[in-house]
Amino acid sequence: MKYLILLLTLTMSFGQTELTTRVYELNQDFDAGIEYDIDLLEITGYELDFAFLKIAKITDSYIDDTDTNCRLYYYPTSPEGDWNGITWDIYDSGAVSYSKLSLTYDSSYQLKLKFDDASGSVNLLLSVTAEFPQEDTGLQGDMNDDEILDILDVVLMVNIILDGDQSFNMLDTIDSFSRI
Repeated sequence: MKYLILLLTLTMSFGQTELTTRVYELNQDFDAGIEYDIDLLEITGYELDFAFLKIAKITDSYIDDTDTNCRLYYYPTSPEGDWNGITWDIYDSGAVSYSKLSLTYDSSYQLKLKFDDASGSVNLLLSVTAEFPQEDTGLQGDMNDDEILDILDVVLMVNIILDGDQSFNMLDTIDSFSRI
């Protein structure tokens, strides 16, 4: 029984996905009533299957003399064809009010951005929480970035640990080995 609990604990600790939140800037010029396609790949640089989207901040909004309802959405999300999305209003005074701030994104639908009643421009800070791919694609333990794990990596690591000096010169190490 103890072994089973240990196995389950280890499996759960290594099987968890890491969700990361990143904020992206989206500048959009818009015309009233036009739907604009929003490509998360273009914004984030990653193919995301699922993401939690939130408008973190709206800055530098300019609209003509009419208040407008704004939506970042996708549809259909139900058999009735209802849209699901983030909604906010921008007033000609520059004030912004939110009615729904977050959206769970599924890559099987195309994101749209629409401004109902006005033309202008807006700068959105879009918060994206998702499982982003690992960015560190280097070889683990390759201290000198030569794409090979060898004794030089071990010597460099030991030197860093003992001396705390990360400006260690690898050429000195190679010279030392050639003298032996």
